[in-house]
Amino acid sequence: MKKITLVIFILFICDGCFAADSLNISINKTSFLQGDPVQWQCELKHYTRAENAITVQLWIENMQTGQTWQYRYPLINGYAEGTLTIGDNIPDGKYAFNFLLQKDFFNIRGVVRDYARKDSFLNYMVLYKGKKNIIDKAPLTKRKAFAIRNLLFQDTALFMFSPSLRKNNGELWIDAVTSLDSAFVPAAKITKFIYIGPQDTFAKSKFAAIKEQDYQFDEKSKMSKYLLPEVVVTAKRKVIEDFAREHVSPLFTGIDDITFDGLTNDDISRSIDINTFLMEHVPGIQSQMNPTTGVQELMWRNNDVAVYINEFLVDTDIPLTVNPSDVAMIKVFRPGFAPGNLPSSGGVVAIYTKIGNYDNNSGKHKNTFSVRGYDPLKSTWQ
Repeated sequence: MKKITLVIFILFICDGCFAADSLNISINKTSFLQGDPVQWQCELKHYTRAENAITVQLWIENMQTGQTWQYRYPLINGYAEGTLTIGDNIPDGKYAFNFLLQKDFFNIRGVVRDYARKDSFLNYMVLYKGKKNIIDKAPLTKRKAFAIRNLLFQDTALFMFSPSLRKNNGELWIDAVTSLDSAFVPAAKITKFIYIGPQDTFAKSKFAAIKEQDYQFDEKSKMSKYLLPEVVVTAKRKVIEDFAREHVSPLFTGIDDITFDGLTNDDISRSIDINTFLMEHVPGIQSQMNPTTGVQELMWRNNDVAVYINEFLVDTDIPLTVNPSDVAMIKVFRPGFAPGNLPSSGGVVAIYTKIGNYDNNSGKHKNTFSVRGYDPLKSTWQ
């Protein structure tokens, strides 16, 4: 196994929000073998009650190439920690570990652009992978603004908004942002420099000549690696294939699925709702109201259809509020033919919404958002 050595230097920069001695970063050791965990801890002293739940962003930069990796973690009661395992593909070189304090915890702020509506609040649903879905309400101000605060989740969640008044038929036009993905001025910074490479060659390598005191990290130029790259569309017949290649995981790939294209065909967007579209286009699928929950449920061969939105499982007691104009693709697996470990007794419907440059919906009816949360406390740096 190749030996990797990390030599650490420290540079502290503070933007005046915290005292110079209030932030402490420690790493478990300075010398690592490839595949070993790099464990770090962040301790914030002298924080106020309003700062007991904020965020620490870790941006790692290759000082030779400028390549950047971005992670973020919750800082609860002045403490955060994480473990990054050095991947085999991380090249030798000198790296800057930039720890940036952001005085925001996870939140979503937005405004409903349908100003004529009389709604006093929004319904919203959050779909997590591996966790139970939640439904809640967000009050609207007089200017139709709303805020959802202090949610803690890892990886990505799907937020779906619907109006409080049933007569609005679930059609909303919402602008929404999360402060963790927006440009911000760090409340404080600590930069640590590490070297990755064989210990006996570090002093003679070209990396040793790089001067830490000349390094300046510009967080504004590094926002954000999680933005989707530009998609160049050259032929309509390839659009849905490109979308599937980028957004459909192997678990939802099978040879027996029925695929409906919502990117180059307007059959889905012209439908009243998703349930109606499926009943009209998939023989055997029915929609019936659950007398206990009042929710219209999809049934196939007298069994519940398993519904996924962007590969997040939707609980059967949650109404399906995706606007047809937001749908990029629908994949349907007949009962008994679902791939992998997907439930198959009642069939599977996988709905994919328009994402990134595939989202050409410049009109109204935007109410579904994929949102990145915090990074896992243990992950691989690769």
